[in-house]
Amino acid sequence: NDIDIEYNPNFRVYFITQLNNPHFLPDICIRVTLINFTITQNGLEHQLLSLVVLNEEPHLEYERKVLLETMAQDLKSLRDFEDRTLEMLTTSEQHLLDRHDLIDNLTRSKITSDEIANRYHENESNERQINLARQCYVSLAKRGSLLYFLINHLSRLNIMYQFSLTWFQRTFHSCILDHDSTRRMSMTNLSNELDPLQRLTRQRRSSSLLSSLISSPRQSISEELTREQIPINLTRTRHNTKSFVSTITPQQRAATLRLMVDRLTYTIYQLVSWSLFAEHQLLFSFLLTTTIERETNNDEKTRYMATASDIIQEEEGGDEQQQQQQQHINELEAKLPCITHDEWTLFMSPLLSTINEDKLSFVNDLLASLYSVCQHLLHDTNQEFFKHSNPYLYLTRHDHHSRLSRFQCILIIKILRPELLLPSISQYVAEQMGSKFLSSGFDDIQDIYTHSSPQAPIILLLSSGTDPTNLLLRFAKETRGSASHLDVISLGQGQGPKVEEVLSKALTLKGRWIFLHNCHLSASFMPRLRVLVNNFSKPGLELDSQFRLFLSTKPDVHFPLELLQLGLKVRFINCIISKYLSSH
Repeated sequence: NDIDIEYNPNFRVYFITQLNNPHFLPDICIRVTLINFTITQNGLEHQLLSLVVLNEEPHLEYERKVLLETMAQDLKSLRDFEDRTLEMLTTSEQHLLDRHDLIDNLTRSKITSDEIANRYHENESNERQINLARQCYVSLAKRGSLLYFLINHLSRLNIMYQFSLTWFQRTFHSCILDHDSTRRMSMTNLSNELDPLQRLTRQRRSSSLLSSLISSPRQSISEELTREQIPINLTRTRHNTKSFVSTITPQQRAATLRLMVDRLTYTIYQLVSWSLFAEHQLLFSFLLTTTIERETNNDEKTRYMATASDIIQEEEGGDEQQQQQQQHINELEAKLPCITHDEWTLFMSPLLSTINEDKLSFVNDLLASLYSVCQHLLHDTNQEFFKHSNPYLYLTRHDHHSRLSRFQCILIIKILRPELLLPSISQYVAEQMGSKFLSSGFDDIQDIYTHSSPQAPIILLLSSGTDPTNLLLRFAKETRGSASHLDVISLGQGQGPKVEEVLSKALTLKGRWIFLHNCHLSASFMPRLRVLVNNFSKPGLELDSQFRLFLSTKPDVHFPLELLQLGLKVRFINCIISKYLSSH
C-alpha cells in the first residue's frame, strides 16, 4: 500500500508448497525467487537403484559412496592448493624467488596434484566397474520410477488421489524386502557363502531401518540410509564384490528380478486401486498396462538397435552390402510390437461415436496402415467384424489380422465399434497383465488393517449414501470380541474439542481405535486435525502398535493434502459394505 516499512537486511522468508503445479499471481512471481524441488523420473530412478543395490549388494553401494566422496574431496584439495597459490602470488610484495613459503607450497601442490591425479584415475576405473555391476538392477528401479509418476498424475482425476514420494519409497522398500528368510526374494540368498560383515550389516539394517520406518511413516528411506555408518574395510578393496557377483548366475538374477518387478507392480496397483472410485478403476488398469508396455517396448527396441548397430560395424563388406543390412534392420524394427507416438495420439483423440469420412481421413493422416485395415473391415461383404459380439477376440484370432498388435486392435475397436471399447480394454488388460489387475476393490477389511500403521490414518473415501460405521463395529468385534475399544465421533459443529480429548486419552491407553466420521462436514477443524496427526510422529512419542485412526470423508478440497499423502486411502461403496456384512 505504498507504505515504507523498516526491516532488517538479514530478513528472509521462505514459502513451501506441496502442490505439483501451484498458481501464483504475476505480481508475486516478479518479486520472489521460485525454486523447483520436484523430482524427475530419471532422478527417482537413480535413488531407487541405490536403494535396491544397498539392499541386495550393500558393499557395492558403500564402495560407490566412498568413491564419490573421495573424488569430491580430491578435487576440493586441488582447488584449495590453487587458490592458496594464487593468493600468495597476488599479495606478495617481495620477489617471487625470495618467497620460500610460496616455493614450498608450489612443491607440495605439485606432489599432491600428481598423487590426486593418479588416485582420481584409479577411482574413475573403480566407479565404472561398480556402475557396471549395478546396472543389472536397473529394470527394478526403472519400473518403480515409472509407477510413481503414473500414480502421481492421478490427482488430475480426483483431488483425493494423492500419494507422497515418502509413501512410495516405503512401499518400494517393503516390496524388495521380505522378513521371512525362506521366501526372501534376494540375490544374496542365491549365494552359498556370504561375507560375515555383509550379514552383520544386513541384520543391523533390517532391524534398525525397518523398525524406524514402520514407527515413523514420514521418514524418508534416503534420509535414513544417509545415517548409516560405512564400514571402512568394505570400501578399500573390490575382491569381495567380484567373488560375490560371480556366485550369482545371470539366469538366477534375471528370474529373481522378474519376481521382484512383478511383486512391486501388483502391490502398487493393489494399494492404489483401493482408493479409486469405480469410474476410474478400469482407466487406471489401462494406463498401467500401456505405460509398462510402452516402456518395455522402448527398452527392447533400444537394445535391439544397439546390437544391430554393432553387427553392422563388425561386418566387412561393400556399401551395397551394408545398405542391404540396414534395410533388413529397418524392416525388423518395424515388426517390433510397440505403441508408437502416433498410435497413442490417435487413441487420446476425441473421435466421434459414428463412422464418417472425417474420422477416417483423420486416421489416414496419422496411421495409413491402420486406415487400410479399417477400409478392409468396412467393405467386407460378410461384415463379420461388425456382427461379432467380441470384436477384440475376432481381431486377435483372425489370421488376416495377425500382424496387428494388441493395442492396434483396441484402436480399431475405438474407431469402428466404440460401444464395445470398455469390455475390449478389459480383455486387453487381462491378456497383457493378468485378470488380477481388474479388481474392483479390497476383499477383506483385514487386508487394510494389515497394510496400515499407527502413525498413518486410514482414510475411507465415501460415495453418496455410504456409511461404514456398522462395518467397523463388526470388524472391531471380530478382532477383539467387543467394540469397546472403538470410539466413533460424527464430526460437525462443536465436535473439535471432543475429538482432541478423545485423541489425547487414546495416546496414553493401549489399543484404542478412533473413527472420525464425515470429515467433509467439518472443514474448519481440518487444519487442527492435520496438526494432531502430525504429532503422532513427534520424536519421543511411542504409539501403541494396535492404535488406529479411521477418517471418513467424501471428496473435498478442504481435506488436508498432507493427510491424503500420508494415509492409507480406501474407497467405500455400499456393495462392498453389504458384501462384507453378509459374509460375516
